[in-house]
Amino acid sequence: MTFLEAARALNISVVGSASLLQKGLAKNLPATLRQAITGFPDDAARAIQFARSIPEVASALVGMSTPAHVKQNLELASHPIMTEQDFTMLFGER
Repeated sequence: MTFLEAARALNISVVGSASLLQKGLAKNLPATLRQAITGFPDDAARAIQFARSIPEVASALVGMSTPAHVKQNLELASHPIMTEQDFTMLFGER
């Protein structure tokens, strides 16, 4: 059982910290993720969409250094999160 599976089984909320790995996921995502997470302007937005969609994660924290970043990231909220089926397509059955 993974940590996230255990949290789900125990009804514990999980908060993701440094969801972009200190900007490490803001660019150069693998092509498979770019193709699977469409409708976003860049890899940073795709990575945030992925992090906020993880079924066991209640909140994904993302640092923002400018008002423009805040505005861009708030626009992501207009997109529905990924479904568990979306994750299954990326990673296979859990």
